Amino acid sequence: MSYNLELINSAVSMKPTELIEYGEGLYTRRIARAAGKICDNLENSPIILVSGPSSSGKTTTAQKLGEALAKKGVNAKTVAMDNYFKSFDPETAPRDENGEIDLESPECLDVELLTRHFNELSKGREVNVPYFNFLNRQRSETESTPVRLEKNEVAIFEGIHALNDKICGGHAGAFKLYISTASNIESGEKKIFDKTWFRLMRRIVRDMKFRNTEPALTLSLWDNIQRGEKKFINPFVFGANLTLDTSFVYEIAVMKKYIESMCADIPPQTENYDIIQKILGVLARTASLDDEYIPEDSMFREFIGGGIYKY
Repeated sequence: MSYNLELINSAVSMKPTELIEYGEGLYTRRIARAAGKICDNLENSPIILVSGPSSSGKTTTAQKLGEALAKKGVNAKTVAMDNYFKSFDPETAPRDENGEIDLESPECLDVELLTRHFNELSKGREVNVPYFNFLNRQRSETESTPVRLEKNEVAIFEGIHALNDKICGGHAGAFKLYISTASNIESGEKKIFDKTWFRLMRRIVRDMKFRNTEPALTLSLWDNIQRGEKKFINPFVFGANLTLDTSFVYEIAVMKKYIESMCADIPPQTENYDIIQKILGVLARTASLDDEYIPEDSMFREFIGGGIYKY
């Protein structure tokens, strides 16, 4: 799927609220479709695995999925797979082909514990979901959350490695959902904006607003993030039961003011400087849309703030 820049600009100028309603409606229908397919799979398993690359909107999408399932009489309990990280130990941490510690590797996860919890939950037994402290990169020995699934209840596990064969292979009946920004932007019939740039813009804005991380640093990490995606996520996409596009047609118009102000003075020596310049070039041709029109319950607010969901 592709969006057309000229049509976006026209809608921003003449019918901005309708453009947002259209974009939100597309996303809502995609969530409803996913919820329907999950219900169809309940006889196989109450486990749902949600995977996607960085800044695809996994956290809010998992919560939105829970809301859509509730309308169908199914209660959902959401579990962040990040809590299954092993305590960091430089002696045993996985390494990449250059011998560097590879924090993107699925080997950082306690796959044995995950598999056991999938199976125990499927049998109606209680498990204790661990807690991982990202400040010290250690899994707590004392903190955990008890989870048990009753009738018409499911567990949604979300994480970048959720579809990896090493993880989902331990519970073949689980419903596997892959999410990402899957739409390019065209002008005329020419592609001018790559679908991955939606995620890069989201990460730049989120990191600056909520993690006090400068755009130049986010850009410098992008190559390694994409390397991890190509190695650990992309090979397993075709094993998903369903894929879901989390881009919004209005998104580039809202991001315009954020990216232009945050990235205006990025030094030319910054890694991926060429990519941000291409993005800025498209934004210069894009009409600006104020984010006050975006609903508080929009998934997009995961990245710009002002939403109702907690992270």
